[in-house]
Amino acid sequence: MTSGAIGGTRRAALLGAVAATTVGPTARAAASPARFAFVGTYTPNGGGIHGYRFDPADGRLTPIGVTDGIENPSWLCVDPTRRRLFAVSEIGDQGKGVFGLAVSYAIGPDGVLTRLGAASTAGAGPAHASLHPSGRFLLVANYLGGSVAVLPVGDDGVLKPASDVQVIAPEPRPAPANPPAGAPASGNFAVSDHSRPHMHMVASDRDGRFVLAADAGSDRLYAWRFDAGSGRLTPAATPWTPVAPGSAPRHFCFHPNGRLVYVLREHDSRIGCYHYDPRTGGLTAFDEVATLPAGFAGGSLGSEIALSADGRRLYAANRLRNTITVFEVSRSGALSRIGETWTQGDYPRGFGLAPSGGWLVVCNQRSDSLSTFRVGAAGTRLDFDGRFTPVGSPASIVFIA
Repeated sequence: MTSGAIGGTRRAALLGAVAATTVGPTARAAASPARFAFVGTYTPNGGGIHGYRFDPADGRLTPIGVTDGIENPSWLCVDPTRRRLFAVSEIGDQGKGVFGLAVSYAIGPDGVLTRLGAASTAGAGPAHASLHPSGRFLLVANYLGGSVAVLPVGDDGVLKPASDVQVIAPEPRPAPANPPAGAPASGNFAVSDHSRPHMHMVASDRDGRFVLAADAGSDRLYAWRFDAGSGRLTPAATPWTPVAPGSAPRHFCFHPNGRLVYVLREHDSRIGCYHYDPRTGGLTAFDEVATLPAGFAGGSLGSEIALSADGRRLYAANRLRNTITVFEVSRSGALSRIGETWTQGDYPRGFGLAPSGGWLVVCNQRSDSLSTFRVGAAGTRLDFDGRFTPVGSPASIVFIA
């Protein structure tokens, strides 16, 4: 793999031609207030980071261009000012000491990205990144490296060398337990990814005092206290919380109230519900639900999870089954399954909710497309709008409000 390619933005004349037949004329998108959306991909099939003008009135995505010169930009995030975009380059070989990269970009008024700089993630295979609420630190989860890195962000948006790296030591793991007779449906208990730590997501709580990380390899949720002055992490009072063996906690989301956390488990296709203590960073499990329907006996892999802005609806993606499951969130935080919707594609690796809450866009990795759904009936319905946006190996999507 190469990690030093820089490159720039390729104006997508070809994509523009495709857009005329698949996502509608540019003139129509400009008729109502437009925003931006960016899609991260796996290269070389994906080409890089795809930029779009997004119309919140009708859900149309109009291509701007593709920013190349970055290998496997599989995860994207945006800083609190909405003026900078950060991408991980999911590369590296831990055994050979080759690490991944994080790259920062300035977002122009026309949606064009300008590369600002890159920094090592101090671990291989970075799979996720998020901004600390201060905007001064990028938190990175190194999947292959089994570590979490903190990268300071300069005033100019340039990333600096890691101020801290937390490497998780491998430990013997118990064998995955089969679901007991009569238990709710679950997916598959794969053991191949449980031989060592695999950090799959890292994010701060809303106050920026604590940082949580999901370790899909060790089946743990880690918690650190964060020093916003030095950019260093120290273990919380409860440094880690165990998750069901073999379940592979992948992604999580905080409820808007800051006191609930929902964890999507990749290998058993279940969501763990936790009370969160913002004073200590502690997690207390109180419920769990299946993302798959009762009686489902096939294989599936949970991939992405998100809450509506008001915290009343939760959405979870199921790869292999190729659906998005919708849940109602009660006043207590418990989840009730409403139903599921086919993604109109194969292998939904990620999805994103538009800031308005009116649209949900799915990244169908294996069918090289985005599918757009109107969110209706107070968030309980996902209605496919009939349009596909062609993108090679899409993995994640972010919106600029």
